[in-house]
Amino acid sequence: MKSKKIWLFAIPVVILVIVGGAYMSNEFKKNSEEARNHKYEKSLVKALKNSYADIEEIKLSSPNYAEVPGNWSCFVQLTFSNGEQVSYNLLGHTLSTERNRSAVVSEKEGNLLEKHFGETKHKVKVTYSNKEVREE
Repeated sequence: MKSKKIWLFAIPVVILVIVGGAYMSNEFKKNSEEARNHKYEKSLVKALKNSYADIEEIKLSSPNYAEVPGNWSCFVQLTFSNGEQVSYNLLGHTLSTERNRSAVVSEKEGNLLEKHFGETKHKVKVTYSNKEVREE
């Protein structure tokens, strides 16, 4: 009878430990992915400012990381000081990239971006994929 009571106690504890371990592992993976994405996003903001003049605002969303050692990508929206705006899917960025003009855009949007080739030296409003807003 005593061994049945031990098993009735031990089985739920073992299940709880397994479920808790799986949850913690998933949370660790999620936190490390968020940290990696933020690192790439900050690097991308710097590269975009080095690539285009007169940027007023940058919005980043939908980050995606290909299997290591793949590229990182995201959706970008740029607003320039004259009110012009362009949105595009950025297909590749690495942390060592100092300039990034790898936009997948129409000819019209490409011409708009080309018109703004240069460098933005002032701080711009940046909205990161986690909805954090900062001046960078």
